[in-house]
Amino acid sequence: YSQQNVIYLSLGVDFAAESFQEGVAKGMRFIIANEGPYLIHCTEGKDRAGFVNALLECFMGATYEEVCADYMKTYINYYKIEEGSEQYNAILNANIVKSLKNAFGVEDLTTANLSEEAMEYLLEIGLTEDEVIELYIALGGEIVVPENPFTDVAEDAWYYDYVVTMADAGIIKGKTETSFEPESNITRAEYATLLYRIAGSPDVSGMIEPFADVSEKDWFYKEVIWAYNAGVIKGTTTTTFAPGANITREQVATMLYRFNSILEIEIPGEDADLDAYVDEEKVSDYAEDAIEWAVGAGIMNGTTFDNSGKVYLDPQGLATRAQAAKLLYTWLLAIPLE
Repeated sequence: YSQQNVIYLSLGVDFAAESFQEGVAKGMRFIIANEGPYLIHCTEGKDRAGFVNALLECFMGATYEEVCADYMKTYINYYKIEEGSEQYNAILNANIVKSLKNAFGVEDLTTANLSEEAMEYLLEIGLTEDEVIELYIALGGEIVVPENPFTDVAEDAWYYDYVVTMADAGIIKGKTETSFEPESNITRAEYATLLYRIAGSPDVSGMIEPFADVSEKDWFYKEVIWAYNAGVIKGTTTTTFAPGANITREQVATMLYRFNSILEIEIPGEDADLDAYVDEEKVSDYAEDAIEWAVGAGIMNGTTFDNSGKVYLDPQGLATRAQAAKLLYTWLLAIPLE
């Protein structure tokens, strides 16, 4: 206060009003710009401070019980409301529980992921993803940077973040414990394996086994069988899969497109017009929808081979392990928060 690090938000009492949300966003940006500790209070008892504090507690990982107990502390200490009484529960449910339900759009706060709901609310009222991260750090949160286990993945490589993040998540693994071979081509079985891990490594007992070149003794057996039965892959023939064959860029896009469709995920973005790419006619008919979707959603980018400035899709080009990591990383990042 002595340094006048104070902001007056003039929030109304309608928590759903645009002006209220703009004011909360302004307050969050003030927190980001100034070092804590932070004091949040109202000039009158209209509960604006109660809502903001509860919002930030949810954001930082407090449980439902903790949020409720903190909110009701004043009622216990000042108004002498007995904890657990009918009056206590009536005040709790009519105030902060009701406000958070409306703000988060959930019916039951006890089963909701309060941290994710609060983060989504902050994004909805205008904060950017970077600002949400900065707010998290300002309030004492720590961002854990994944450790790079691979000696052949340099920190200044274009694929560094993709490979290291996906490895930390357990989705990709190295060729050895310390090498990833980012520029090596990825095989059809290896790519199916990545999707299998994202799917949660489901049980394949009783599933159809259509391929003569995929047997139970193979390391990729469960992965390929799951992918076929899920509708993610098709064989090179009705009885062969060619698991060791290198996979093309249009094939990785197609498999991801099918996987995304099965999950019924709607990713923002419109299907791209491929006429802007020099080699768009090289896209196979079966892959056209998938390529348009991947490019339009920003999941797949074109590439350049020369100094002409022309951009190529290179659909028949072989995908590398680094490119596969980027494709899946970008897809996961594009999935809207629920």
